[in-house]
Amino acid sequence: MSDIYKKGPSHLEQIERGLKKIENDLFTESLSVVHSSISHTFDLDPEHPEDTPAAWMEEIENGTATEEEVMKRKRIALASWQSPKNAPVALQIAAKVLGGMQKARAMGDQGNKTLNVNVVTINAPMPVFEEKEIEHE
Repeated sequence: MSDIYKKGPSHLEQIERGLKKIENDLFTESLSVVHSSISHTFDLDPEHPEDTPAAWMEEIENGTATEEEVMKRKRIALASWQSPKNAPVALQIAAKVLGGMQKARAMGDQGNKTLNVNVVTINAPMPVFEEKEIEHE
């Protein structure tokens, strides 16, 4: 009977869930970009960047990958061959976001940080100062 009166998630909890979902999506996308950059860079020949590797074409024919996925993989691999100065900013951002989020998640899993602080209250009477008369000119 108590299930009827169970409160749903508060507005703040709903917002936190939405933010966590966005964070997870961003982490997943950054991870896929960085992973693709690392694992598929050497599949391409930098001398002939227009050629798509035969293994990738087989993936399209087998249906294990779509043409769009292979073209995205190729763009990321080509960007990985460029110098950091000339590489697309998105590749650098993905790597920085991935590192920052991993560090934040590692720090967040360490539990609550308790400060060793004590509050001390001292009750003392107000000091009494002698009064002086000032003459005006």
